[in-house]
Amino acid sequence: MFAAGLLIFSAASLAGGLAQDPVLLIISRAVQGAGAALVAPAALSLITTGFAEGPERNRALGFYGATASTGFVAGQVLGGVLVQFTTWRTIFLVNVPVGVAAVLLAPRLLGRSVRSEASGGWTLAARR
Repeated sequence: MFAAGLLIFSAASLAGGLAQDPVLLIISRAVQGAGAALVAPAALSLITTGFAEGPERNRALGFYGATASTGFVAGQVLGGVLVQFTTWRTIFLVNVPVGVAAVLLAPRLLGRSVRSEASGGWTLAARR
């Protein structure tokens, strides 16, 4: 879900950046929102399954919250700078290489999912 959401978000960003019609821009923004709606809970799920309950998980969730809020604010400011010095299209197009890089790096950084026999659920196995 994490990678699928990133791909949807990136493809919609590309479509928004290349849109020649206001209707296509609005549709791409809606699809971008759907991609983001897949990424956010998947990211939290990766954290809760990838870190042991207790201080380690709490630290990871705190880091996620701090980086997400910092990213939100920085995105607003940097988006304004991009529009001021380039064109509005760059605020969409800048997401494409970042999203593609994240999709390519995710398997290496996140490890792989394995089915846990004890719990009957899925857990994140660390890369060795």
